[in-house]
Amino acid sequence: MKKEINEAPKKRLFNLKEAAFYLGHTEWGMRTLIWKKELPSVGLGRKYYIDIADLDQWIERSKKI
Repeated sequence: MKKEINEAPKKRLFNLKEAAFYLGHTEWGMRTLIWKKELPSVGLGRKYYIDIADLDQWIERSKKI
């Protein structure tokens, strides 16, 4: 199936507010995960962006059986 030219790419990087909503967490909780190096991030100045793939991997690693 060929991709339409007008079709926007899926969003890959989330800001802290979006990532917190995705995980059901707070923005400060997200910062803590980043500062503890439990969650990789992309830093641009004072802003952090988190790859959705990293969020999904963090969820999988955090699951308890």
